Amino acid sequence: MIHNFSSPLLLLSLFLLVSCTLDNSEEFSATGNGVHWNIEMEYYFSENDEFEEYGIATYKSDEPIHSLSYEFHYPASQSRGSSGERNEIEEGTSEFSLGGSGGSGGTTAQSVRSFQEGINETSVTLSWETPKGEKEETISLKVD
Repeated sequence: MIHNFSSPLLLLSLFLLVSCTLDNSEEFSATGNGVHWNIEMEYYFSENDEFEEYGIATYKSDEPIHSLSYEFHYPASQSRGSSGERNEIEEGTSEFSLGGSGGSGGTTAQSVRSFQEGINETSVTLSWETPKGEKEETISLKVD
């Protein structure tokens, strides 16, 4: 009889332990809107003092794109850089991954708040080629 009671208690204890551990992680998003592009970024800080970022740039025009490059402009306090390019883009494609990256970021409230403030000072420059020529747009990010 005690064995049957201890299993649910053990499971509940493990669930609470995992829940408390997950509370140490932080997550937030940032967006930016331009004339030709929308950007959505997701940032995740783990309890292991690491972070990851992922994003999508959505093209708002029907004009075909032949190539795309992007560069993130972080404030100097972030000590970061990120860029990429896409060539030979399939016609009709309107969503582009801005890639994923990670590193050590810390999960204290102060370090996450500092990172968020830096994101509010970050912009992304997108350069793309269409049949009508090369275009460029710079979009500022804001934490949601």
